[in-house]
Amino acid sequence: MLSTITSMRLQDLSVLEVEVLARLVGVRRTTAELVEEIYGTESTDEGYRADYYRVRRATQSLEEKGFISAPLFGRDKPFHLTRYAVSVLTGIGVDKDSKRERILGWKDGFLLVLTLVFASLSVVYAQSTLSWTLFLPGLMLFLSGISVCRIGMVIRSVI
Repeated sequence: MLSTITSMRLQDLSVLEVEVLARLVGVRRTTAELVEEIYGTESTDEGYRADYYRVRRATQSLEEKGFISAPLFGRDKPFHLTRYAVSVLTGIGVDKDSKRERILGWKDGFLLVLTLVFASLSVVYAQSTLSWTLFLPGLMLFLSGISVCRIGMVIRSVI
């Protein structure tokens, strides 16, 4: 366990964040459930609020780093590990020089830039009388559709 925590320190995670990740492996838990499991305090105990806010800050930090996610709507929002977190956690034993998984690849970035270029060209040449001005908006719409699909896939992989 100590070697895992040491490896996680390389990921800039605190001990509490590592504990939260360990509690979320394979299950979904709310912040209140995490507080009860980690600190053993119930909502009626005196130090519960301090423990709750500690865990809440840790979960917010993990959400910002992309390790955990919660549903957008609903009253009780149970956290769960993202696919990105699982890939990082399973790659702890790999040496530090190995490539980190990127959420947005170079092909996706190129596709988005290409879409923006054709959108710009479509706007610039909208008033032109050139024969290929119908080609630009069509290509821009086609690339926009592909870009939206890729962005949806990236968001789905994180959530």
